[in-house]
Amino acid sequence: MMRASLISFMEPCEDFYEFICGGWMKAARIPHEEVVYSTMSDVHRRVENDISDILNNTVISYRDQTATQKASALYQGCINIGGQALEDLLRYFDLGHWPTLNRTAVFRTFFILGNVIRELGLDAIMTVRVGIDYHNSDRYLVYIGQPSFGVEPMVLRGRFRSPFFRILHRYKIYIYRCALLMGATVAAADVVNEIVAFEAKLAAIMEPPETIHNPKRVYNLMSLRTLEGAIPEIQWTFLLNTILRDVGVSMDLSDHVVVLHPLYLKRLSRLLKEVPRQEF
Repeated sequence: MMRASLISFMEPCEDFYEFICGGWMKAARIPHEEVVYSTMSDVHRRVENDISDILNNTVISYRDQTATQKASALYQGCINIGGQALEDLLRYFDLGHWPTLNRTAVFRTFFILGNVIRELGLDAIMTVRVGIDYHNSDRYLVYIGQPSFGVEPMVLRGRFRSPFFRILHRYKIYIYRCALLMGATVAAADVVNEIVAFEAKLAAIMEPPETIHNPKRVYNLMSLRTLEGAIPEIQWTFLLNTILRDVGVSMDLSDHVVVLHPLYLKRLSRLLKEVPRQEF
């Protein structure tokens, strides 16, 4: 791949960048569903395609299975199973029905959020993780920061422009089909638009990369009492104890956490004030 990117007839000292990258820039075509394309993303796509071919086309025997056959059997057992997996998820989280089916229902937001983070590892609204203290390797701390999304933040922020609009349309279709599996009607399309619009608002308040990659600015040690006073819209102690429920750790207001992105949380606080008040 690297050799194909070279323009071999050029003199490297005249334009080294063009000599190294010119061939790749002329040959590369950004796929319709991508917003960023590089040699690494190209390799990643090829690997994904190869894995997909293996998982979908491996002939499975049920005696003396190879590792590949076991992986393929597991994969094929988890696809095209209808809404059963989502129904099991609702029961696990003690939800009577899918939220999109009843717009007036009241849900225990932070109970659900804590379970989603703990059981599914999804960074919804925020990310919560446990890691070694940057300044004291003898202890572990809870780190709280910005979330991740189903699509790239730049897609959400530029959702009215091409090609972002096209990518986001496919994302909405995926969410909509999940809702239909759970019994939603065509009216769920409005709910899907609201979900994605809220995600776009979250993406718009994220801190920039230069802040994220600055070690001094992302280490903000504070007590839960301070955090709950600064961001009262989130029940921090309840949320963290829900996440840590199965590891034998309980936190109280005197415990400390590291806030990686305080500006994001401040903006999140203001954003949550716009959300209708619910009982938690």
